[in-house]
Amino acid sequence: KVLKEISVGELNPNETVQANLEAQLLSKLDHPAIVKFHASFVEQDNFCIITEYCEGRDLDDKIQEYKQAGKIFPENQIIEWFIQLLLGVDYMHERRILHRDLKSKNVFLKNNLLKIGDFGVSRLLMGSCDLATTLTGTPHYMSPEALKHQGYDTKSDIWSLACILYEMCCMNHAFAGSNFLSIVLKIVEGDTPSLPERYPKELNAIMERYRNKYVVTEI
Repeated sequence: KVLKEISVGELNPNETVQANLEAQLLSKLDHPAIVKFHASFVEQDNFCIITEYCEGRDLDDKIQEYKQAGKIFPENQIIEWFIQLLLGVDYMHERRILHRDLKSKNVFLKNNLLKIGDFGVSRLLMGSCDLATTLTGTPHYMSPEALKHQGYDTKSDIWSLACILYEMCCMNHAFAGSNFLSIVLKIVEGDTPSLPERYPKELNAIMERYRNKYVVTEI
């Protein structure tokens, strides 16, 4: 098990209660592609969460390791991992939970299986899935709608999955730039790269479809 501490010094009592309720909700998630939450508590100015331990570190570490060694992931491994992520995200969305910050750094490896973790900004959606409007997350993986402050819904998580798929295939971000603004412009203007020719056109078609934010159940 792993203990993670999140500073909550600026949260008011109501927000602290909400964080506890949220953690209780996440502790009920039980899926092989999601890091298991065991418990949560507040200690001084820190909100503490105890989660499942993943010995394989995170996907970003794995990508950097392969990149530095001049290697790429086998195609069948990429497909297996991507399916695991799809199933995990579908499980969350069925329970009206958005992750909001899906990225390779928040995907962990255990026994070579991928597990989605770090739900620090996840929210239970009250009512419509389109009500979530908080702008959070990492710019490399953010959807055009989120960057335009048009709201965040399940489709935005799907967009982030497409970005992770590209990263697993190419060992680089789908949208790269020297600064925040240059990355944002590429995303908003639709400057989307395709996968290298070494990958079958079917895999590229899947990525394009997910980047167009189709829901999981349609694939």
